[in-house]
Amino acid sequence: MKPLNNGFLYKYESKLKKYIVPRLPGFMDTEFLTYMSLVSSFGIFLSYYLARDNLYFLFLVCFFIFSQWLTDILDGAVGRYRKQGLVKWGYFMDHLFDYIFFSACFFGFYFFIDDKKLVLHFLVLFFQSSLFFIITFLNFGAAGKLRISLSKISISELRLIFIVFNLFLIIFGKETILSESFFTYLILFLSFVLLAVIIRCQKKLKKLDLKNKNF
Repeated sequence: MKPLNNGFLYKYESKLKKYIVPRLPGFMDTEFLTYMSLVSSFGIFLSYYLARDNLYFLFLVCFFIFSQWLTDILDGAVGRYRKQGLVKWGYFMDHLFDYIFFSACFFGFYFFIDDKKLVLHFLVLFFQSSLFFIITFLNFGAAGKLRISLSKISISELRLIFIVFNLFLIIFGKETILSESFFTYLILFLSFVLLAVIIRCQKKLKKLDLKNKNF
């Protein structure tokens, strides 16, 4: 059940996996690496909370995002290399923990902002972001193919963007960047992206239906 991924970083991740996987110690199996995502998620949430008083804790956020990325790309590769056979378990747990990771980033960031005026903005952003997960799995259920990238952007590229964004916050301060207008423009941007994704998915599924109709 290998997902379709054409992200910019995918070929580099593949090379990294080929180098690292045979060299990992025995205890770092599929289950261990999968559960490590929970540790990273908790670390992100806690680091954001602590960063309210000291922006340098955002370096810890970046570290935990990086560690979650590393364990996420290795868990399935290790299982295949060692023939552990945890395909369905890995599929379920990996995507469940990806959503927990996303939620930890989102709500941790909300506590970091700590601005009651932005509650509605965050609710809309959470709804929009959750829709991407829902659309991905609805499309998988309908088309039988799990596509985890869009226009060369996958969750790996999003993690990198988020790391860079946190570094900008450390350098320039959250008051400089995180204004109400920033979140308004972000909501508008995501709305256009969501609309484009929905139109693209329904067109492909309709084309698939019409193709199957001819048989």
